Amino acid sequence: DNPVGIPVIVEKLVFPQEYVVLTESPSAIINHYTVSNLKNIFQQDLPTLTNQAGNITIFTNDFAATNILDEFDYSEDMHTSLLDDEDGVSLERLRFDVPSQDAANWQSAAATAGYATPTQRNSQAIIPIDEGRVEEQAFTLSPTTISPDGDGFADFLQINYALDQAGYTASIHIYDAAGRLLKKVAQNVSLGTRGSFTWDGTTADENKAPIGIYVVWMEYFSVSGGKGQQKEVVVVAGKN
Repeated sequence: DNPVGIPVIVEKLVFPQEYVVLTESPSAIINHYTVSNLKNIFQQDLPTLTNQAGNITIFTNDFAATNILDEFDYSEDMHTSLLDDEDGVSLERLRFDVPSQDAANWQSAAATAGYATPTQRNSQAIIPIDEGRVEEQAFTLSPTTISPDGDGFADFLQINYALDQAGYTASIHIYDAAGRLLKKVAQNVSLGTRGSFTWDGTTADENKAPIGIYVVWMEYFSVSGGKGQQKEVVVVAGKN
């Protein structure tokens, strides 16, 4: 399972903007995916992760104390429902400035990238929002035109929010041009001050939404009396 030249990792410094792969079977990664930097694949004994659900925790032990650096609970439901088969498809983190446990911060790898990008930046990675930027609206859409076809370009809609305080609860619904409810992205969900939701371009019955114009309706309120409503437009595009 260890091709010639693949080191067994003992100690490795990982620098910013550097991507490495730790795996029990380097040959499986190399044979199944496109690997741009073989030097950044390392053989390492690791427990098996099931496709259905699991947990990954990174921690250190210092003087008998356990310090959790990061952790992530995943499930196969986090994949886009447009996939016929999730086997071999990586879940990719979208942004490093959004918590690992935020389910909206994960998306299926693009089909055009071979469903995984070992030793490279994630195919669905998003450039972080400028924390210093002040939005006129509580919610912003990115991008405003999506084409959910798995090509790694505008495959899904990200609904970002930035609020003046925590404690808000929000509902986010998608309507078609005739005003019919297409899908509930969120229903009475508690919000932080910043975060995001994603819509993968599917209907409530998990079918791909037809090409056209859709309305994203957002309503939010807090127990202290704060409330707001916002309506934005998104276009679902595609090939005829």
